[in-house]
Amino acid sequence: MRATFLSTVATIILAASPALAQSEGEFPAKLAGHVVMPAATFIDAPADAPADLKTSGKYTTGKRVDALGTVMGKSYERATGVSLPFKGQPLQGHSGIKTMPDGSFWVITDNGMGARANSPDSMLYLNRTPGAPGATYTNVNLRRSKGYEGFASSKDGKFLYGLLEGPLWDAEKKDWEKVDGKEASRILEFDVAAEKFTGRYWQYVFEQNGNAIGDFNMIDQASGLIIERDNGEGTADKACPQGQRGENCFPDLAKFKRIYKIELTEANVGKPVRKIGYIDLMKIRDPDKKARKPLNDGVYTFPLFTIENVDRVDDTHIIVGNDNNLPFSSSRDPNKADDDEFMLLEVADFLKAK
Repeated sequence: MRATFLSTVATIILAASPALAQSEGEFPAKLAGHVVMPAATFIDAPADAPADLKTSGKYTTGKRVDALGTVMGKSYERATGVSLPFKGQPLQGHSGIKTMPDGSFWVITDNGMGARANSPDSMLYLNRTPGAPGATYTNVNLRRSKGYEGFASSKDGKFLYGLLEGPLWDAEKKDWEKVDGKEASRILEFDVAAEKFTGRYWQYVFEQNGNAIGDFNMIDQASGLIIERDNGEGTADKACPQGQRGENCFPDLAKFKRIYKIELTEANVGKPVRKIGYIDLMKIRDPDKKARKPLNDGVYTFPLFTIENVDRVDDTHIIVGNDNNLPFSSSRDPNKADDDEFMLLEVADFLKAK
């Protein structure tokens, strides 16, 4: 996909509506382009790959299963309509995006079917190397699956900033690291030339305890974009009755899916980054009918469980995408595996905000 594929749209003045009412610090977002790749999209492993990699998803039950399509994917108790194991390798797990100078995008995948233990037959698109080969650890201060979720580069390329998905454990306080009662994740600075961490860090304070990071990219020397999300999925029109769960409805709706513009500087090293503003991915304007998915009450929403791709495209646009966790997420329809989606958002005021 190329940036030039998605057209720039003219500015249109929209009448205010309750669904699009803005909170303090919130900036509007308008859908300028939308690309959908069907959930069941696969590629063959390279011809010289081991035979075991010709199929994937054989280890997700704790036991090896070789018969293709015999294990139904589920999002909690909800069948998603896509079954394991797969013939070939699925194009899923999009967990980081980078806009390139030629207008193309690099997208990296995550760890296969969810963890190293159940993904020995999953091939990653790019190499993954251990952070400290041969290192040993005397304690663990981070929950499972709460390690690096975003790794941003300074615009001069001298530093990398690793953002943890969740807070560290504070052994002295016997609690997760917090700022004024709110959980906070760390942004750790890595010196590229020295090939080591500097020991400096910043804190990203979550708006709600229990939220998670989706992605992180720097857009200039001091500002970056961070996805903060809850663990909900789905919209109210397909919700379960209050207090109930079911196989054909959403019990825990998506409520908090935001992209924050933040500032990290010398002045706030070791302290919380400054939040400049945010856009709400649950209320995106679509006056030009760009959406390839149905609207909710006239508004385009992105109620997907894991939204893990964001980057600046130009002075007025950002690109946003989901990780569809194939076949384990069904966030638009309770019983249909999520597609891979990318959307181009027009957010000029958000990007200009200081």
